[in-house]
Amino acid sequence: MTAPGGGPPVRGREPGPNPRNGSGQGRGNEPGPGAERHGEETPGPPPALLERVSLAALSWLRAHLTDFRLPERVTDPHVDRNTTLKPLGELAQLTLSTLRSSPPGSEQHRLSREMLDFAWRETGRGDLFLSLVRGEPHATYPMELYGAFAEAGLRHAAFEEYARFAVTTRAWQLCEYEPTRALGLFNTLRRMGVATHGSVGLGGTEAAEHAELARRTWLGGLAEPWAFEVHAGYAMTHHVFHVTNWGEAPAQLPADLGEHLARWLPPWLDGCVECEQWDLTGELLAVAACLPEPYARAVPVADAWHAFAGAQNVAGAVAEDGPPPVRETADTFLDCYHSTLVAAFAGVLAADRLRTPASAPAGTGAGTPAGTGGGGDPGHAPAPAPVRHRAAAAPTGAGPHAPHVTTTAPGGGRP
Repeated sequence: MTAPGGGPPVRGREPGPNPRNGSGQGRGNEPGPGAERHGEETPGPPPALLERVSLAALSWLRAHLTDFRLPERVTDPHVDRNTTLKPLGELAQLTLSTLRSSPPGSEQHRLSREMLDFAWRETGRGDLFLSLVRGEPHATYPMELYGAFAEAGLRHAAFEEYARFAVTTRAWQLCEYEPTRALGLFNTLRRMGVATHGSVGLGGTEAAEHAELARRTWLGGLAEPWAFEVHAGYAMTHHVFHVTNWGEAPAQLPADLGEHLARWLPPWLDGCVECEQWDLTGELLAVAACLPEPYARAVPVADAWHAFAGAQNVAGAVAEDGPPPVRETADTFLDCYHSTLVAAFAGVLAADRLRTPASAPAGTGAGTPAGTGGGGDPGHAPAPAPVRHRAAAAPTGAGPHAPHVTTTAPGGGRP
C-alpha cells in the first residue's frame, strides 16, 4: 500500500482504531473513545523526551545534508523527482516549521536555519523554480515547493511574476484536483501572496469556495473513524497541516474538526504504534500538537511519544516502519529521511505547545520568533516579513482560492 499520491510502500498490518480504546462504532460526530477526555487536561509527554527526539532527528538530518543535494541536471524529465526534488522540498517545509517553533538560540533553531538556507542554495536561490515551469508550464509542484521559501522571506521575483500569470489561465482553473492537495495549493498561494481572484485573503467568494473544498476531504467530511487506514491517515494529517499552516495557527482549524480529532486520535495512534507505522505515528503526533484549545491538551499522547522515541536509533534516525535502523546502508537515507523529518517537526511543535499557556491565542508560542526571513538576494525579490495567520477564532479558511491540481507532487508521494 502506498501513501496518497504514490508514496513509499507501507509494510505490516493496516493501522486502525485499536479495540483496547473502543470499538470505533458510531458516526464521526458521536462520542468516541476519547470523548470523555474533552473537559480535562491529560498529562503530556516529558519535555526532555521531546527535546531528545527532536535534537537527535535534526542532528541526523544535518549529518546527511549532502544526501539532499540535487543532481546537476535535475530539470531533465528523466530525473526521478521522487528522490530529488521531493526530499529537498520536504526538508525546506519542515525545517521552516522547526525554525518557527523552536526557541531562538537553541540548537534546534540553529540547525533548522542552517538546513533551510542549504535548501534555498540548492535551488539556485529560486532560479530552479523558473527553470521547472519553463519545462512544465502548468505543473503545480514548483509552486508547492516554493511556498515554504516564500514564507521564510526567500523570494524570486521572476518566478512569482510567472505564478501570478499562471493562476489566471483557464488551463490552471479547469484542471482536476484532489481535495487535500487543493488545500495545500490554497495555502501555498496565500504564502506567496498570489491570488486567483485579484486579491489575497478570505473575502466572500474565496472563503465560501475554500469552506466547500475543505468539507470534501476525508477529514472535513467527517468520514467514519473506523475507516481510518494509511491513505486516509495521510490525507487527514495533511488537511490539518495545510489549514493550520503546519501548526503555526491552530485556531484556523474549525471547532468541530478539533473535537472530532480529540476523540479519535487516541485509537488511531494506538493502531499505528501497534503496527509500527512510525512515519504516520509521527504525523499523528504532530496533528495532536496542531489542535486548537481546549482539544490540544485533552489528547493523551504520552504513551505514543514514548513508543515513538523507542523507534529512533542512537544516531537519531526513525524508519518509516518497523524496528530502528541498526546500521547505515545505501537505502537508509530514503528509508528514513521523511520519518526523521517528521520526528523533528512533531517534537519541536509539541514542545512549543507545552511552553504556550493554554489561554494564549494561537500562534503566540514562546518559541515562535518574530520573523524567520533570511534576507533577500541580489537579482531576486526583497525578503518581506514571513506570512503570518492572524490569531483569531477559526474562520473557514486562510488564503486565496486553491486551483485545480495539474500534476502530483514531485514524483508523487505524500500530499
